[in-house]
Amino acid sequence: MVITGASFPTPDFIKVSPNPDVWDQHARFAEIQADGANRALARLDVPLDDVSTVDGRAQAFPHRTASTSTWGPSSNC
Repeated sequence: MVITGASFPTPDFIKVSPNPDVWDQHARFAEIQADGANRALARLDVPLDDVSTVDGRAQAFPHRTASTSTWGPSSNC
């Protein structure tokens, strides 16, 4: 699965400027969000693939979600 900027559309009520350059800024921000979401997805997929039991997944998942909750351009997600 690949998450794209289309997964993070800019709501119409935010598009208050008729300037297409401003809309491009919104699209670039959506791409940043998509990049972070893809990196978080990769971090969540790998550790859980290696866990074969329900109890193991129950222990691994909270740790992985906590470590991905601070994603951003400067994080290591």
